[in-house]
Amino acid sequence: MIDGRYDAFANHCWNVSRWLTELRETGLPGAAALSRWRRVVDGLAAAGDREAVELQRIDE
Repeated sequence: MIDGRYDAFANHCWNVSRWLTELRETGLPGAAALSRWRRVVDGLAAAGDREAVELQRIDE
């Protein structure tokens, strides 16, 4: 859905951050899924999404 358009979602759609948080809390199945999750979170954080920055901190 985001498909690289991080700036269109960063700080505009609170459901994305909640969904990403829920995914992380329930556990991601395998390294590939975790890698995709990190790529989305990093993209949103780079686009200025404050909640994505918090997700990055949790994952450190």
